Amino acid sequence: MSNRMFQKTRIKIMLVVTASMMLLLAVALGAIFLTTYYEQYKQVLGVEDAAAAVSDEAGASADSFDEAGAAADSFDEAGGRPDQGQEPPNGDIVPKDRGISAADLEIQRSFLRHFGLSTLKNTAYVALIFLVVLLVVSYWVAGLILKPLEQAYAKQKQFISDAGHELKTPIAAIDANVELLRRDIGENRWLESIRYESDRMNHLIRQLLDLARAEAKAASFENLEFDRVLMGGILPYEGVAFEHGYTLIDEIEPDLHVLGDQGQLEQVIAILMDNAISHAQGDGEITVRAWRARDQVYCAVSNPGEQMSDAQMQNLFERFYRTDEARTGDGHYGLGLSIAKAIVDAHKGLLSVESTPEETTFTVRLPAVKI
Repeated sequence: MSNRMFQKTRIKIMLVVTASMMLLLAVALGAIFLTTYYEQYKQVLGVEDAAAAVSDEAGASADSFDEAGAAADSFDEAGGRPDQGQEPPNGDIVPKDRGISAADLEIQRSFLRHFGLSTLKNTAYVALIFLVVLLVVSYWVAGLILKPLEQAYAKQKQFISDAGHELKTPIAAIDANVELLRRDIGENRWLESIRYESDRMNHLIRQLLDLARAEAKAASFENLEFDRVLMGGILPYEGVAFEHGYTLIDEIEPDLHVLGDQGQLEQVIAILMDNAISHAQGDGEITVRAWRARDQVYCAVSNPGEQMSDAQMQNLFERFYRTDEARTGDGHYGLGLSIAKAIVDAHKGLLSVESTPEETTFTVRLPAVKI
């Protein structure tokens, strides 16, 4: 479970870093492209304006040339001698074409179009290469960031496992000594208190070891008939529910197959059933439903009770978390749901909770096996 958790976190960090850098790159490249394109566009507009101005000037020169030609014709008809005070028109005036041809303007426009397309294409290539490099680098950096956390988490799991095994020996010695004293001096309240606390400690140690085993994912999976496993798991709790004043209702579809460890899944069922009966309040029924939807198998355990707050539901699967801190000495240490979640995660499933003013429902989702 821990490997999956850190792998998901690593991917999230990688995606966040990559998305942020790609956004900055897109803004930078977009600004460069728009600025360059705007400058080229202004240049083409300037060329077109200059061409239009020169064309107007050339038109005016042509009109002057026509007037001069008419004057020259009049001069020739008059015998080649101008009147007094009249200077002969300059017949050498030839308008010069100082304009820009339409072909040149079309070349400028074509350059602008090709410049835009070429810049976009090159920008896309650069962005793609940058994206690949950034993904690799950000994944490596995320690994460096998470490495100390992974090591600390692994040491924590190892400590829990080692401490659990080390505590079993002194607890067993205490139980043996209590039994010897009971035979020697008989029953008394002090021995009963020692035995009670020893049993509590034994239960806690077993839960710690169960949690360590569940997170180690050491179980071997097989194709299981989950409906049969579920029916066998809830049967012992019918009498317990009746003693607490509740009726146990089951609505389980047949032929529900999952890939998993039977012992661990039975433990999940036991934890959810014990939790439902222990926290049931008011009138109602404890309901167990199981069904298949597409490629998933669902199991929902509901019990009547008060609605939990969002903060309670967020911390519900944390180790040693208890919704009611006043309830102590009842054999519950806040590890049951943590163990159930670890087992479900190891089975590539999901354990979720939903709470309403009428009831609280824990739902297990597991990948289904095709029959």
